[in-house]
Amino acid sequence: METIWVVACVQSKGEFYFEQWIAERGGACYVPKSQYVMRPRHTRQKKMLTVVHPAFPNYAFVRHTLPYSGVPDSTWAVMVAAQGYIRMLSDVNGQPIGLWPSDIEVLMEAEDMGAFDGPEDLMDTDIIIKVGMRVYVAGGAFKDKIGQVIGRVGNNVIIQAMNARLNIPLGFLKAV
Repeated sequence: METIWVVACVQSKGEFYFEQWIAERGGACYVPKSQYVMRPRHTRQKKMLTVVHPAFPNYAFVRHTLPYSGVPDSTWAVMVAAQGYIRMLSDVNGQPIGLWPSDIEVLMEAEDMGAFDGPEDLMDTDIIIKVGMRVYVAGGAFKDKIGQVIGRVGNNVIIQAMNARLNIPLGFLKAV
């Protein structure tokens, strides 16, 4: 039997719960993590916090054994029954989009090297962000992109870049 990693679409902010659910039931699930350090807003404490979030929001990779008999293995049933599971990414014919184990190993190595992490210089979280301002993304999945601020939600800034609206943590942004 051949093993691939399928891409599962999960509920927002539920990636880590989904990963834990699969692991507790004997499956293998991988959610690449990104982290950055920031100062909490609206506090007098000087203590910095390490924030960990998924590098690819709403997605998790689940190891799956391809069945020769056409009957899905137990991982499939666990994944579909998992809390927060929405759907699996598939092609036009409904076949799952799979990644080879070597692809996942590359992602794991990149995570270990900090490729998805925020900048090391601990950007000041008190920078003034205004709608219409051009910003540079210095970390995370959209590192090195430049966009225009169109809104803000808490510690995240919504920017227009690459013909899409991106929700970027404030700690990843620098003014251009």
